[in-house]
Amino acid sequence: MADLNDDDKEIEALENLFPTLVEEAFNSARQRALDAGLSVYETIGDAIYEVFPDGTQRLVKRIEPWISIPLDTLSTLR
Repeated sequence: MADLNDDDKEIEALENLFPTLVEEAFNSARQRALDAGLSVYETIGDAIYEVFPDGTQRLVKRIEPWISIPLDTLSTLR
């Protein structure tokens, strides 16, 4: 990899923070919804569940299992 200038290094550092910040924002929003008495939808295994503030879950729909696709792979959705 070529040497990065200071601006590039700063951008790369910020980009590396992004996944963590997104996860924190998602978890915070999920918890705020539950704390407000609302339910949230969650993928657990091969299904989507409605999760209620008291922790109970209601099956909404079965879904296809998760598959891992290597980067740089071209695929067509069906």
